[in-house]
Amino acid sequence: MIRRLIDFCKGNGITARIQLDTRCDNEVAVKLYERFGFEIEGRLKNTTLINGEYFDLYVMGLMLQ
Repeated sequence: MIRRLIDFCKGNGITARIQLDTRCDNEVAVKLYERFGFEIEGRLKNTTLINGEYFDLYVMGLMLQ
């Protein structure tokens, strides 16, 4: 699904960049996105509250052009 999204965005002639957020402690997701070329661009502290606990998020981006 990720590959199809990237391919669609590359071919649509409009999208120059894709951005996503993922929890910093979700190492499996971070590695997956990195395999597709996404890079960590920043960290948002205490952004997501789940069951009374705050989590940091990575902002990840992929330049297409």
